[in-house]
Amino acid sequence: MDTGRLLIALGISVASLYAAPSASEIYQKTVKVLSIPEIKFQVSSTITSGKYLEKQIFSLSRMEKDGESSLLICFASPSKVKGTAMLLKKNKNDSQTLVYFPALDRVRLVPKQNEKEEAFGLGLSYSEIQNNKEDLSFLKTVTQHGEACYQILKNKDGVKTIYTITVNDLVLKKMDIFENELLQKEVFIDEVKELHGKTIITKWHINDHIKNQTLVYDINEDSIQTVVDSKLFTQTALTHCKS
Repeated sequence: MDTGRLLIALGISVASLYAAPSASEIYQKTVKVLSIPEIKFQVSSTITSGKYLEKQIFSLSRMEKDGESSLLICFASPSKVKGTAMLLKKNKNDSQTLVYFPALDRVRLVPKQNEKEEAFGLGLSYSEIQNNKEDLSFLKTVTQHGEACYQILKNKDGVKTIYTITVNDLVLKKMDIFENELLQKEVFIDEVKELHGKTIITKWHINDHIKNQTLVYDINEDSIQTVVDSKLFTQTALTHCKS
């Protein structure tokens, strides 16, 4: 009997003999779309609330370079948000969110106090989309559906997010988002694929318990690009989303 089988026979988890990696290490190695330095793709989403149903299509572009992260979201449908664009930029010391409204032909800066508001039906707030890594701590190792998972906690500005991540392959499986100790949203990762040499989350859904709605997201695999033009991430480029 090898050592691993002996430990199992004794009821001792092999993982328990070794110190778990830090929360930051787990977080940064976690497989998720926004961990890829350069990526662009198109997403189809469906929002369901009771009998209400709405479909959206938007593109997402991301670049991380020289310590600065830029994220651009451009809406293609429905008509009420078509051409609307959102640019989120952050560096080590600051973050900024700019929104372009085609009806006004104006770019507006989202005030810091409004960053907890939901961003255009995406099911996540501006600050959640920013995906800040501050205030991470390791919670525990759990078993879910027969699979060992890490749970790490992000606590920022009164919002707590618990990430559940598989131990073996470091794939993000779920996010639970709390505010004032009340569960607000559950984010489930439904599909992960190897594409363009990258491991990419291609399907996920959100259960919003406060608004009593479900949001489903599906990436168009043919639209994925892993080289992105840096000129996309400027304030003047936001107006190009309306074309």
